[in-house]
Amino acid sequence: MGGVNYITITGSNFSTSNDSNVVYFSGYQAEVSQSTPTSIKVRRPNKSGDSLMVKIVTYGEFEMAAFGPYKISSVYGTYGGFLSTIELSAISADKNGNLYIIDKSSSKTVFKIAPGQDKETIGTISTAGKFVTDMVENNGKLIFLMADTKVRRYDLTTNLQDTLATLPKKVSYGDFDRNGNYYAGGIKTDLYVLKQNLTNVAAGLYATYTIRDVRVFNDYVTYWLKAEPQLRVPRILQRVFGVNKSWTIPERLGREKWCWTGRQPVIMRHHRIPPLNFQMMERFM
Repeated sequence: MGGVNYITITGSNFSTSNDSNVVYFSGYQAEVSQSTPTSIKVRRPNKSGDSLMVKIVTYGEFEMAAFGPYKISSVYGTYGGFLSTIELSAISADKNGNLYIIDKSSSKTVFKIAPGQDKETIGTISTAGKFVTDMVENNGKLIFLMADTKVRRYDLTTNLQDTLATLPKKVSYGDFDRNGNYYAGGIKTDLYVLKQNLTNVAAGLYATYTIRDVRVFNDYVTYWLKAEPQLRVPRILQRVFGVNKSWTIPERLGREKWCWTGRQPVIMRHHRIPPLNFQMMERFM
């Protein structure tokens, strides 16, 4: 995978200009990040294999340097021993590094993979006719969504399932902040926050948009929106606002940053957070 690490090529008569050194790995051109007369540092190419041919062209020189075979190991591999015919729908990890996976089969099997161990089956999700769209482990329980109004909970100790709360609209993605607030959204739902008494509040943001994901990291809630075509805005937007000890409704500061995720244009706006007057929700027990 490109950009995971770097490869340094040593030799002589290289140019000190990155633009004057061109490096190929079996026909794939690598990005040169540093050049000296005796070494060239390139980003690891998005290519792997046991017998790659490395070729170096330095502008102004009459010869092309070639070396091979050269091995680049893959930076990713299979994990957990799942068959390629099994489609997985949700994954989460706890603070001890245990992975929890739910597949997309009719039985919706719940798997656990402990560090250094093989996967084990620990139960199934009993709700019929749906698949799990998102899941997060929280204090020994899997909080999961299934593109409907219910926020469900699966107890990893008892293997029992129940409904934690019901929201006004169907939600597909959700996550906790470190204070225990649960944020969730879906197709034209707005962003909902579940409070301590299991009542909910809507953020009042983009209720006509489709929320494609919700994640909390470093005290920021990040959510991806797919805009309606008639709004004349990028198809996918990334909105970021902070999370403090009292959950807050964002207020736009007017700062925005354009960037790209793959082929989709993304606009990221930052928000200042005026506090709301309600008690913090503790993590579910």
